[in-house]
Amino acid sequence: MQSKRAYKSKTLAFNLLVGLIGVANEVAPLLDQLIAGGFHADWVPAVRAGLLLVSVVGNAVLRAFTSERVTL
Repeated sequence: MQSKRAYKSKTLAFNLLVGLIGVANEVAPLLDQLIAGGFHADWVPAVRAGLLLVSVVGNAVLRAFTSERVTL
């Protein structure tokens, strides 16, 4: 099986992006700021769940198309 460098991996790039979004969510709670900006508070849990769902589905899709090992 062929291998590729880690910087060419779409799965690792996606996971890095999800991790950065998670950190940003903890450091600067954007969703809470949206409430202060006029968005209805009932949307916040749905948006958080949607972000989680996108990360899970995104990883599953990318893993389904993975055909090469990643080397560091």
